[in-house]
Amino acid sequence: MTQRHIYTGYTGFLIYLCVTCSLSAVQMKTVNIDKHVGENVTIRCSGWDVLMYVEENVKYFCSSPCTEDKHVIIKAGYEKINRKDRIKLFNNGEVLSVTFTDLQKSDAGKYYCGVEIVGIDAYIEVNVNVKDVLSFCDLIPKSCFYGSVSEVMHHSEPCGTMTKLGKFGLDTCNLLTV
Repeated sequence: MTQRHIYTGYTGFLIYLCVTCSLSAVQMKTVNIDKHVGENVTIRCSGWDVLMYVEENVKYFCSSPCTEDKHVIIKAGYEKINRKDRIKLFNNGEVLSVTFTDLQKSDAGKYYCGVEIVGIDAYIEVNVNVKDVLSFCDLIPKSCFYGSVSEVMHHSEPCGTMTKLGKFGLDTCNLLTV
């Protein structure tokens, strides 16, 4: 006698849940942030890849790998604001806003915005890259263009004087001297 397996009810639901969860993991959104030391940045996590209503769910921000409660940095309930050190979280329902103030090199890394749901939580990957602060030298134009005039400049370190490397055209442009 042949035994037949009919996947209905609870077993069918579990199979559906496993397939849905695996698809969500594959389609995880990623946000990439590039800022400088000392800057403030607000990251907006939205468009959760889930098949259910999550506006009123608790949302959180965690460090990678975000597999245990100890990785959770901060949580916020629906329409709540929560702060921890230099990080502020605002859960307005649709969007989880994460604000870093006075970015530091130590803030660089992989994080996740998460939303608590039945089963496996939904995540959005957040990659934060923090560059060294811009020096004054970086703000000085390396060249100056006015119509047909092009004057290529070079500054000496540390931002001492600007030296004319070459001139093309009829007139000169105004130079910033430091």
